[in-house]
Amino acid sequence: NVARENSHRSGLKANFTEADITGFLDYPTDFFDLIIDGNLLHCIIGDDRQVALANIKSVLKPGGFFHIGSMCGNVQGQFFKDSFDPNSKCVYDPDGIPLRYVPTANAILDEIKKARFYILDWKVNSVNRSGNDNDYLEISAIRP
Repeated sequence: NVARENSHRSGLKANFTEADITGFLDYPTDFFDLIIDGNLLHCIIGDDRQVALANIKSVLKPGGFFHIGSMCGNVQGQFFKDSFDPNSKCVYDPDGIPLRYVPTANAILDEIKKARFYILDWKVNSVNRSGNDNDYLEISAIRP
């Protein structure tokens, strides 16, 4: 895992974990100091998004940091453009299964506020990876 290798190489002492944040998290409440969403939120569709945010909030310590990275805005890159539905804001696979939810940056910020996180900072970056020209939202938030 790249994150583990980078932290070890830099001398940073950290524990890494992966979990299904839409299900039961086998961690006590107020457990983590920092949770990083590494391009995950846009992969969660529908009501599961609020479940995921509630689960993250429950295991994050008060005053703990939550960093989010998510696709946002208009889907422009050819990779997703052909399968993006502007009404649902979802990218679909050929069988009609939603793969990504790509709302506006403001809609995501509203979701984070609704989940009762305090947003410290945010910015939208334009990204161009292999013809995927989607905007990318970065949010730094804390659990009050």
